[in-house]
Amino acid sequence: MANEAAEMASPSDEEAEEREDGATLPSQILVDEILSRLPVKTLLRLRLVCRSWRSLVDHDEHFIAIHLARSRNATKILKETRRKVHLLDNEGRPPLEKGDNQFFPMHNFSIRSSCDGLLCLEAVDGREHLHVANLAMRQCVTLPVHSRPDLKARICELIRDPLSGLYKLLIVQWNGSASYSEIMTLCKDSSWRKLDIAIQVSGAWAFGVSHPRVSGAAHWTNGFSSTGCILAFDISDEKFRTMVYPECRCRESSCNGLPMCRHLVCLVELDGFLHVLHFDSLCTTMEMWVMKDYSNGIWSREYELRVGFIPGELQTGLIRIDPVSVIGGEILLWVSSAYTQRQYLVLYHPEQRNFHPFKQEELQLENGVNGVSPYVDSLVCLKQLALPRVANFGPHLAASH
Repeated sequence: MANEAAEMASPSDEEAEEREDGATLPSQILVDEILSRLPVKTLLRLRLVCRSWRSLVDHDEHFIAIHLARSRNATKILKETRRKVHLLDNEGRPPLEKGDNQFFPMHNFSIRSSCDGLLCLEAVDGREHLHVANLAMRQCVTLPVHSRPDLKARICELIRDPLSGLYKLLIVQWNGSASYSEIMTLCKDSSWRKLDIAIQVSGAWAFGVSHPRVSGAAHWTNGFSSTGCILAFDISDEKFRTMVYPECRCRESSCNGLPMCRHLVCLVELDGFLHVLHFDSLCTTMEMWVMKDYSNGIWSREYELRVGFIPGELQTGLIRIDPVSVIGGEILLWVSSAYTQRQYLVLYHPEQRNFHPFKQEELQLENGVNGVSPYVDSLVCLKQLALPRVANFGPHLAASH
């Protein structure tokens, strides 16, 4: 692919690129329609072709944004095992190039969140070190230690400010009686800033991989509707607030309204709107709710349907259902059982209202999968963010000590 792109246009800063047959290809088409579709690995090789392409890949914000937008339409999946992270394409298959699906040893790290191809990694050496990495660019930076390294970060979210375009890392901790929160803007003078938070964010709030960004805010749920609220964080204003769940319409005798309800509640963003997937205790039915009036916090119930993708062996009441990503308009769900230790990936199509396996040939995930995360190829360069001490790494990344 790199050779084809190089042959298609000779390196030039002119408005048009001339091919050997005399035809011309406008440079804007070359950039927007061809180069922006190439994977990061290929673009890094093309940087060596000429100075203009090097500048394009390294510094052109317009090109980097177009490439990122196209990459979001081809979201991949990171499957985290005890020792490694494996990269799968959006149909569940390993990459075509052998060896690219194992990034680094996982006995040192766990993935806490992702944003625009950047991953927040937490070292599991007992010292709560946090890192930000771009796996495609082979870059990693170790962040300064926050003020309470003795407490586990219940929320550890990498987010992009929609107004400034800057990336931020938000952490929320819980000591058993009170919550603590700090935030850092990823820039040259990165340092932690304390935030006011009056909400009790216990361990359950870390539930889930998908913490949807809607209307400039990130959202979390603890996975059960018994809490009665959703935690929201306005990214630009750096303020916490709560939002109510949709009204529970459960008809089970064990559920006497929202405060007693232990049903699974998942959050997901579809078409720019915040949605709630509400499952009953055995995950036999699902309600879909949407908040089309976000400013007034008004939920609308779209429909209810029978759930047919949960195998009988998982219907123990100890099921976790977690949206991972939206792929081609379908919601990828990670389904696991605390009782049987079985795990599955399932796709839900909202328009067709049906479920089907993520991997047609292999529905069940193998044992030892610790997490599943969305991933996109990204040219967002940690060095361009002016972060200090950015390190390059090869096929393997070891924790800093």
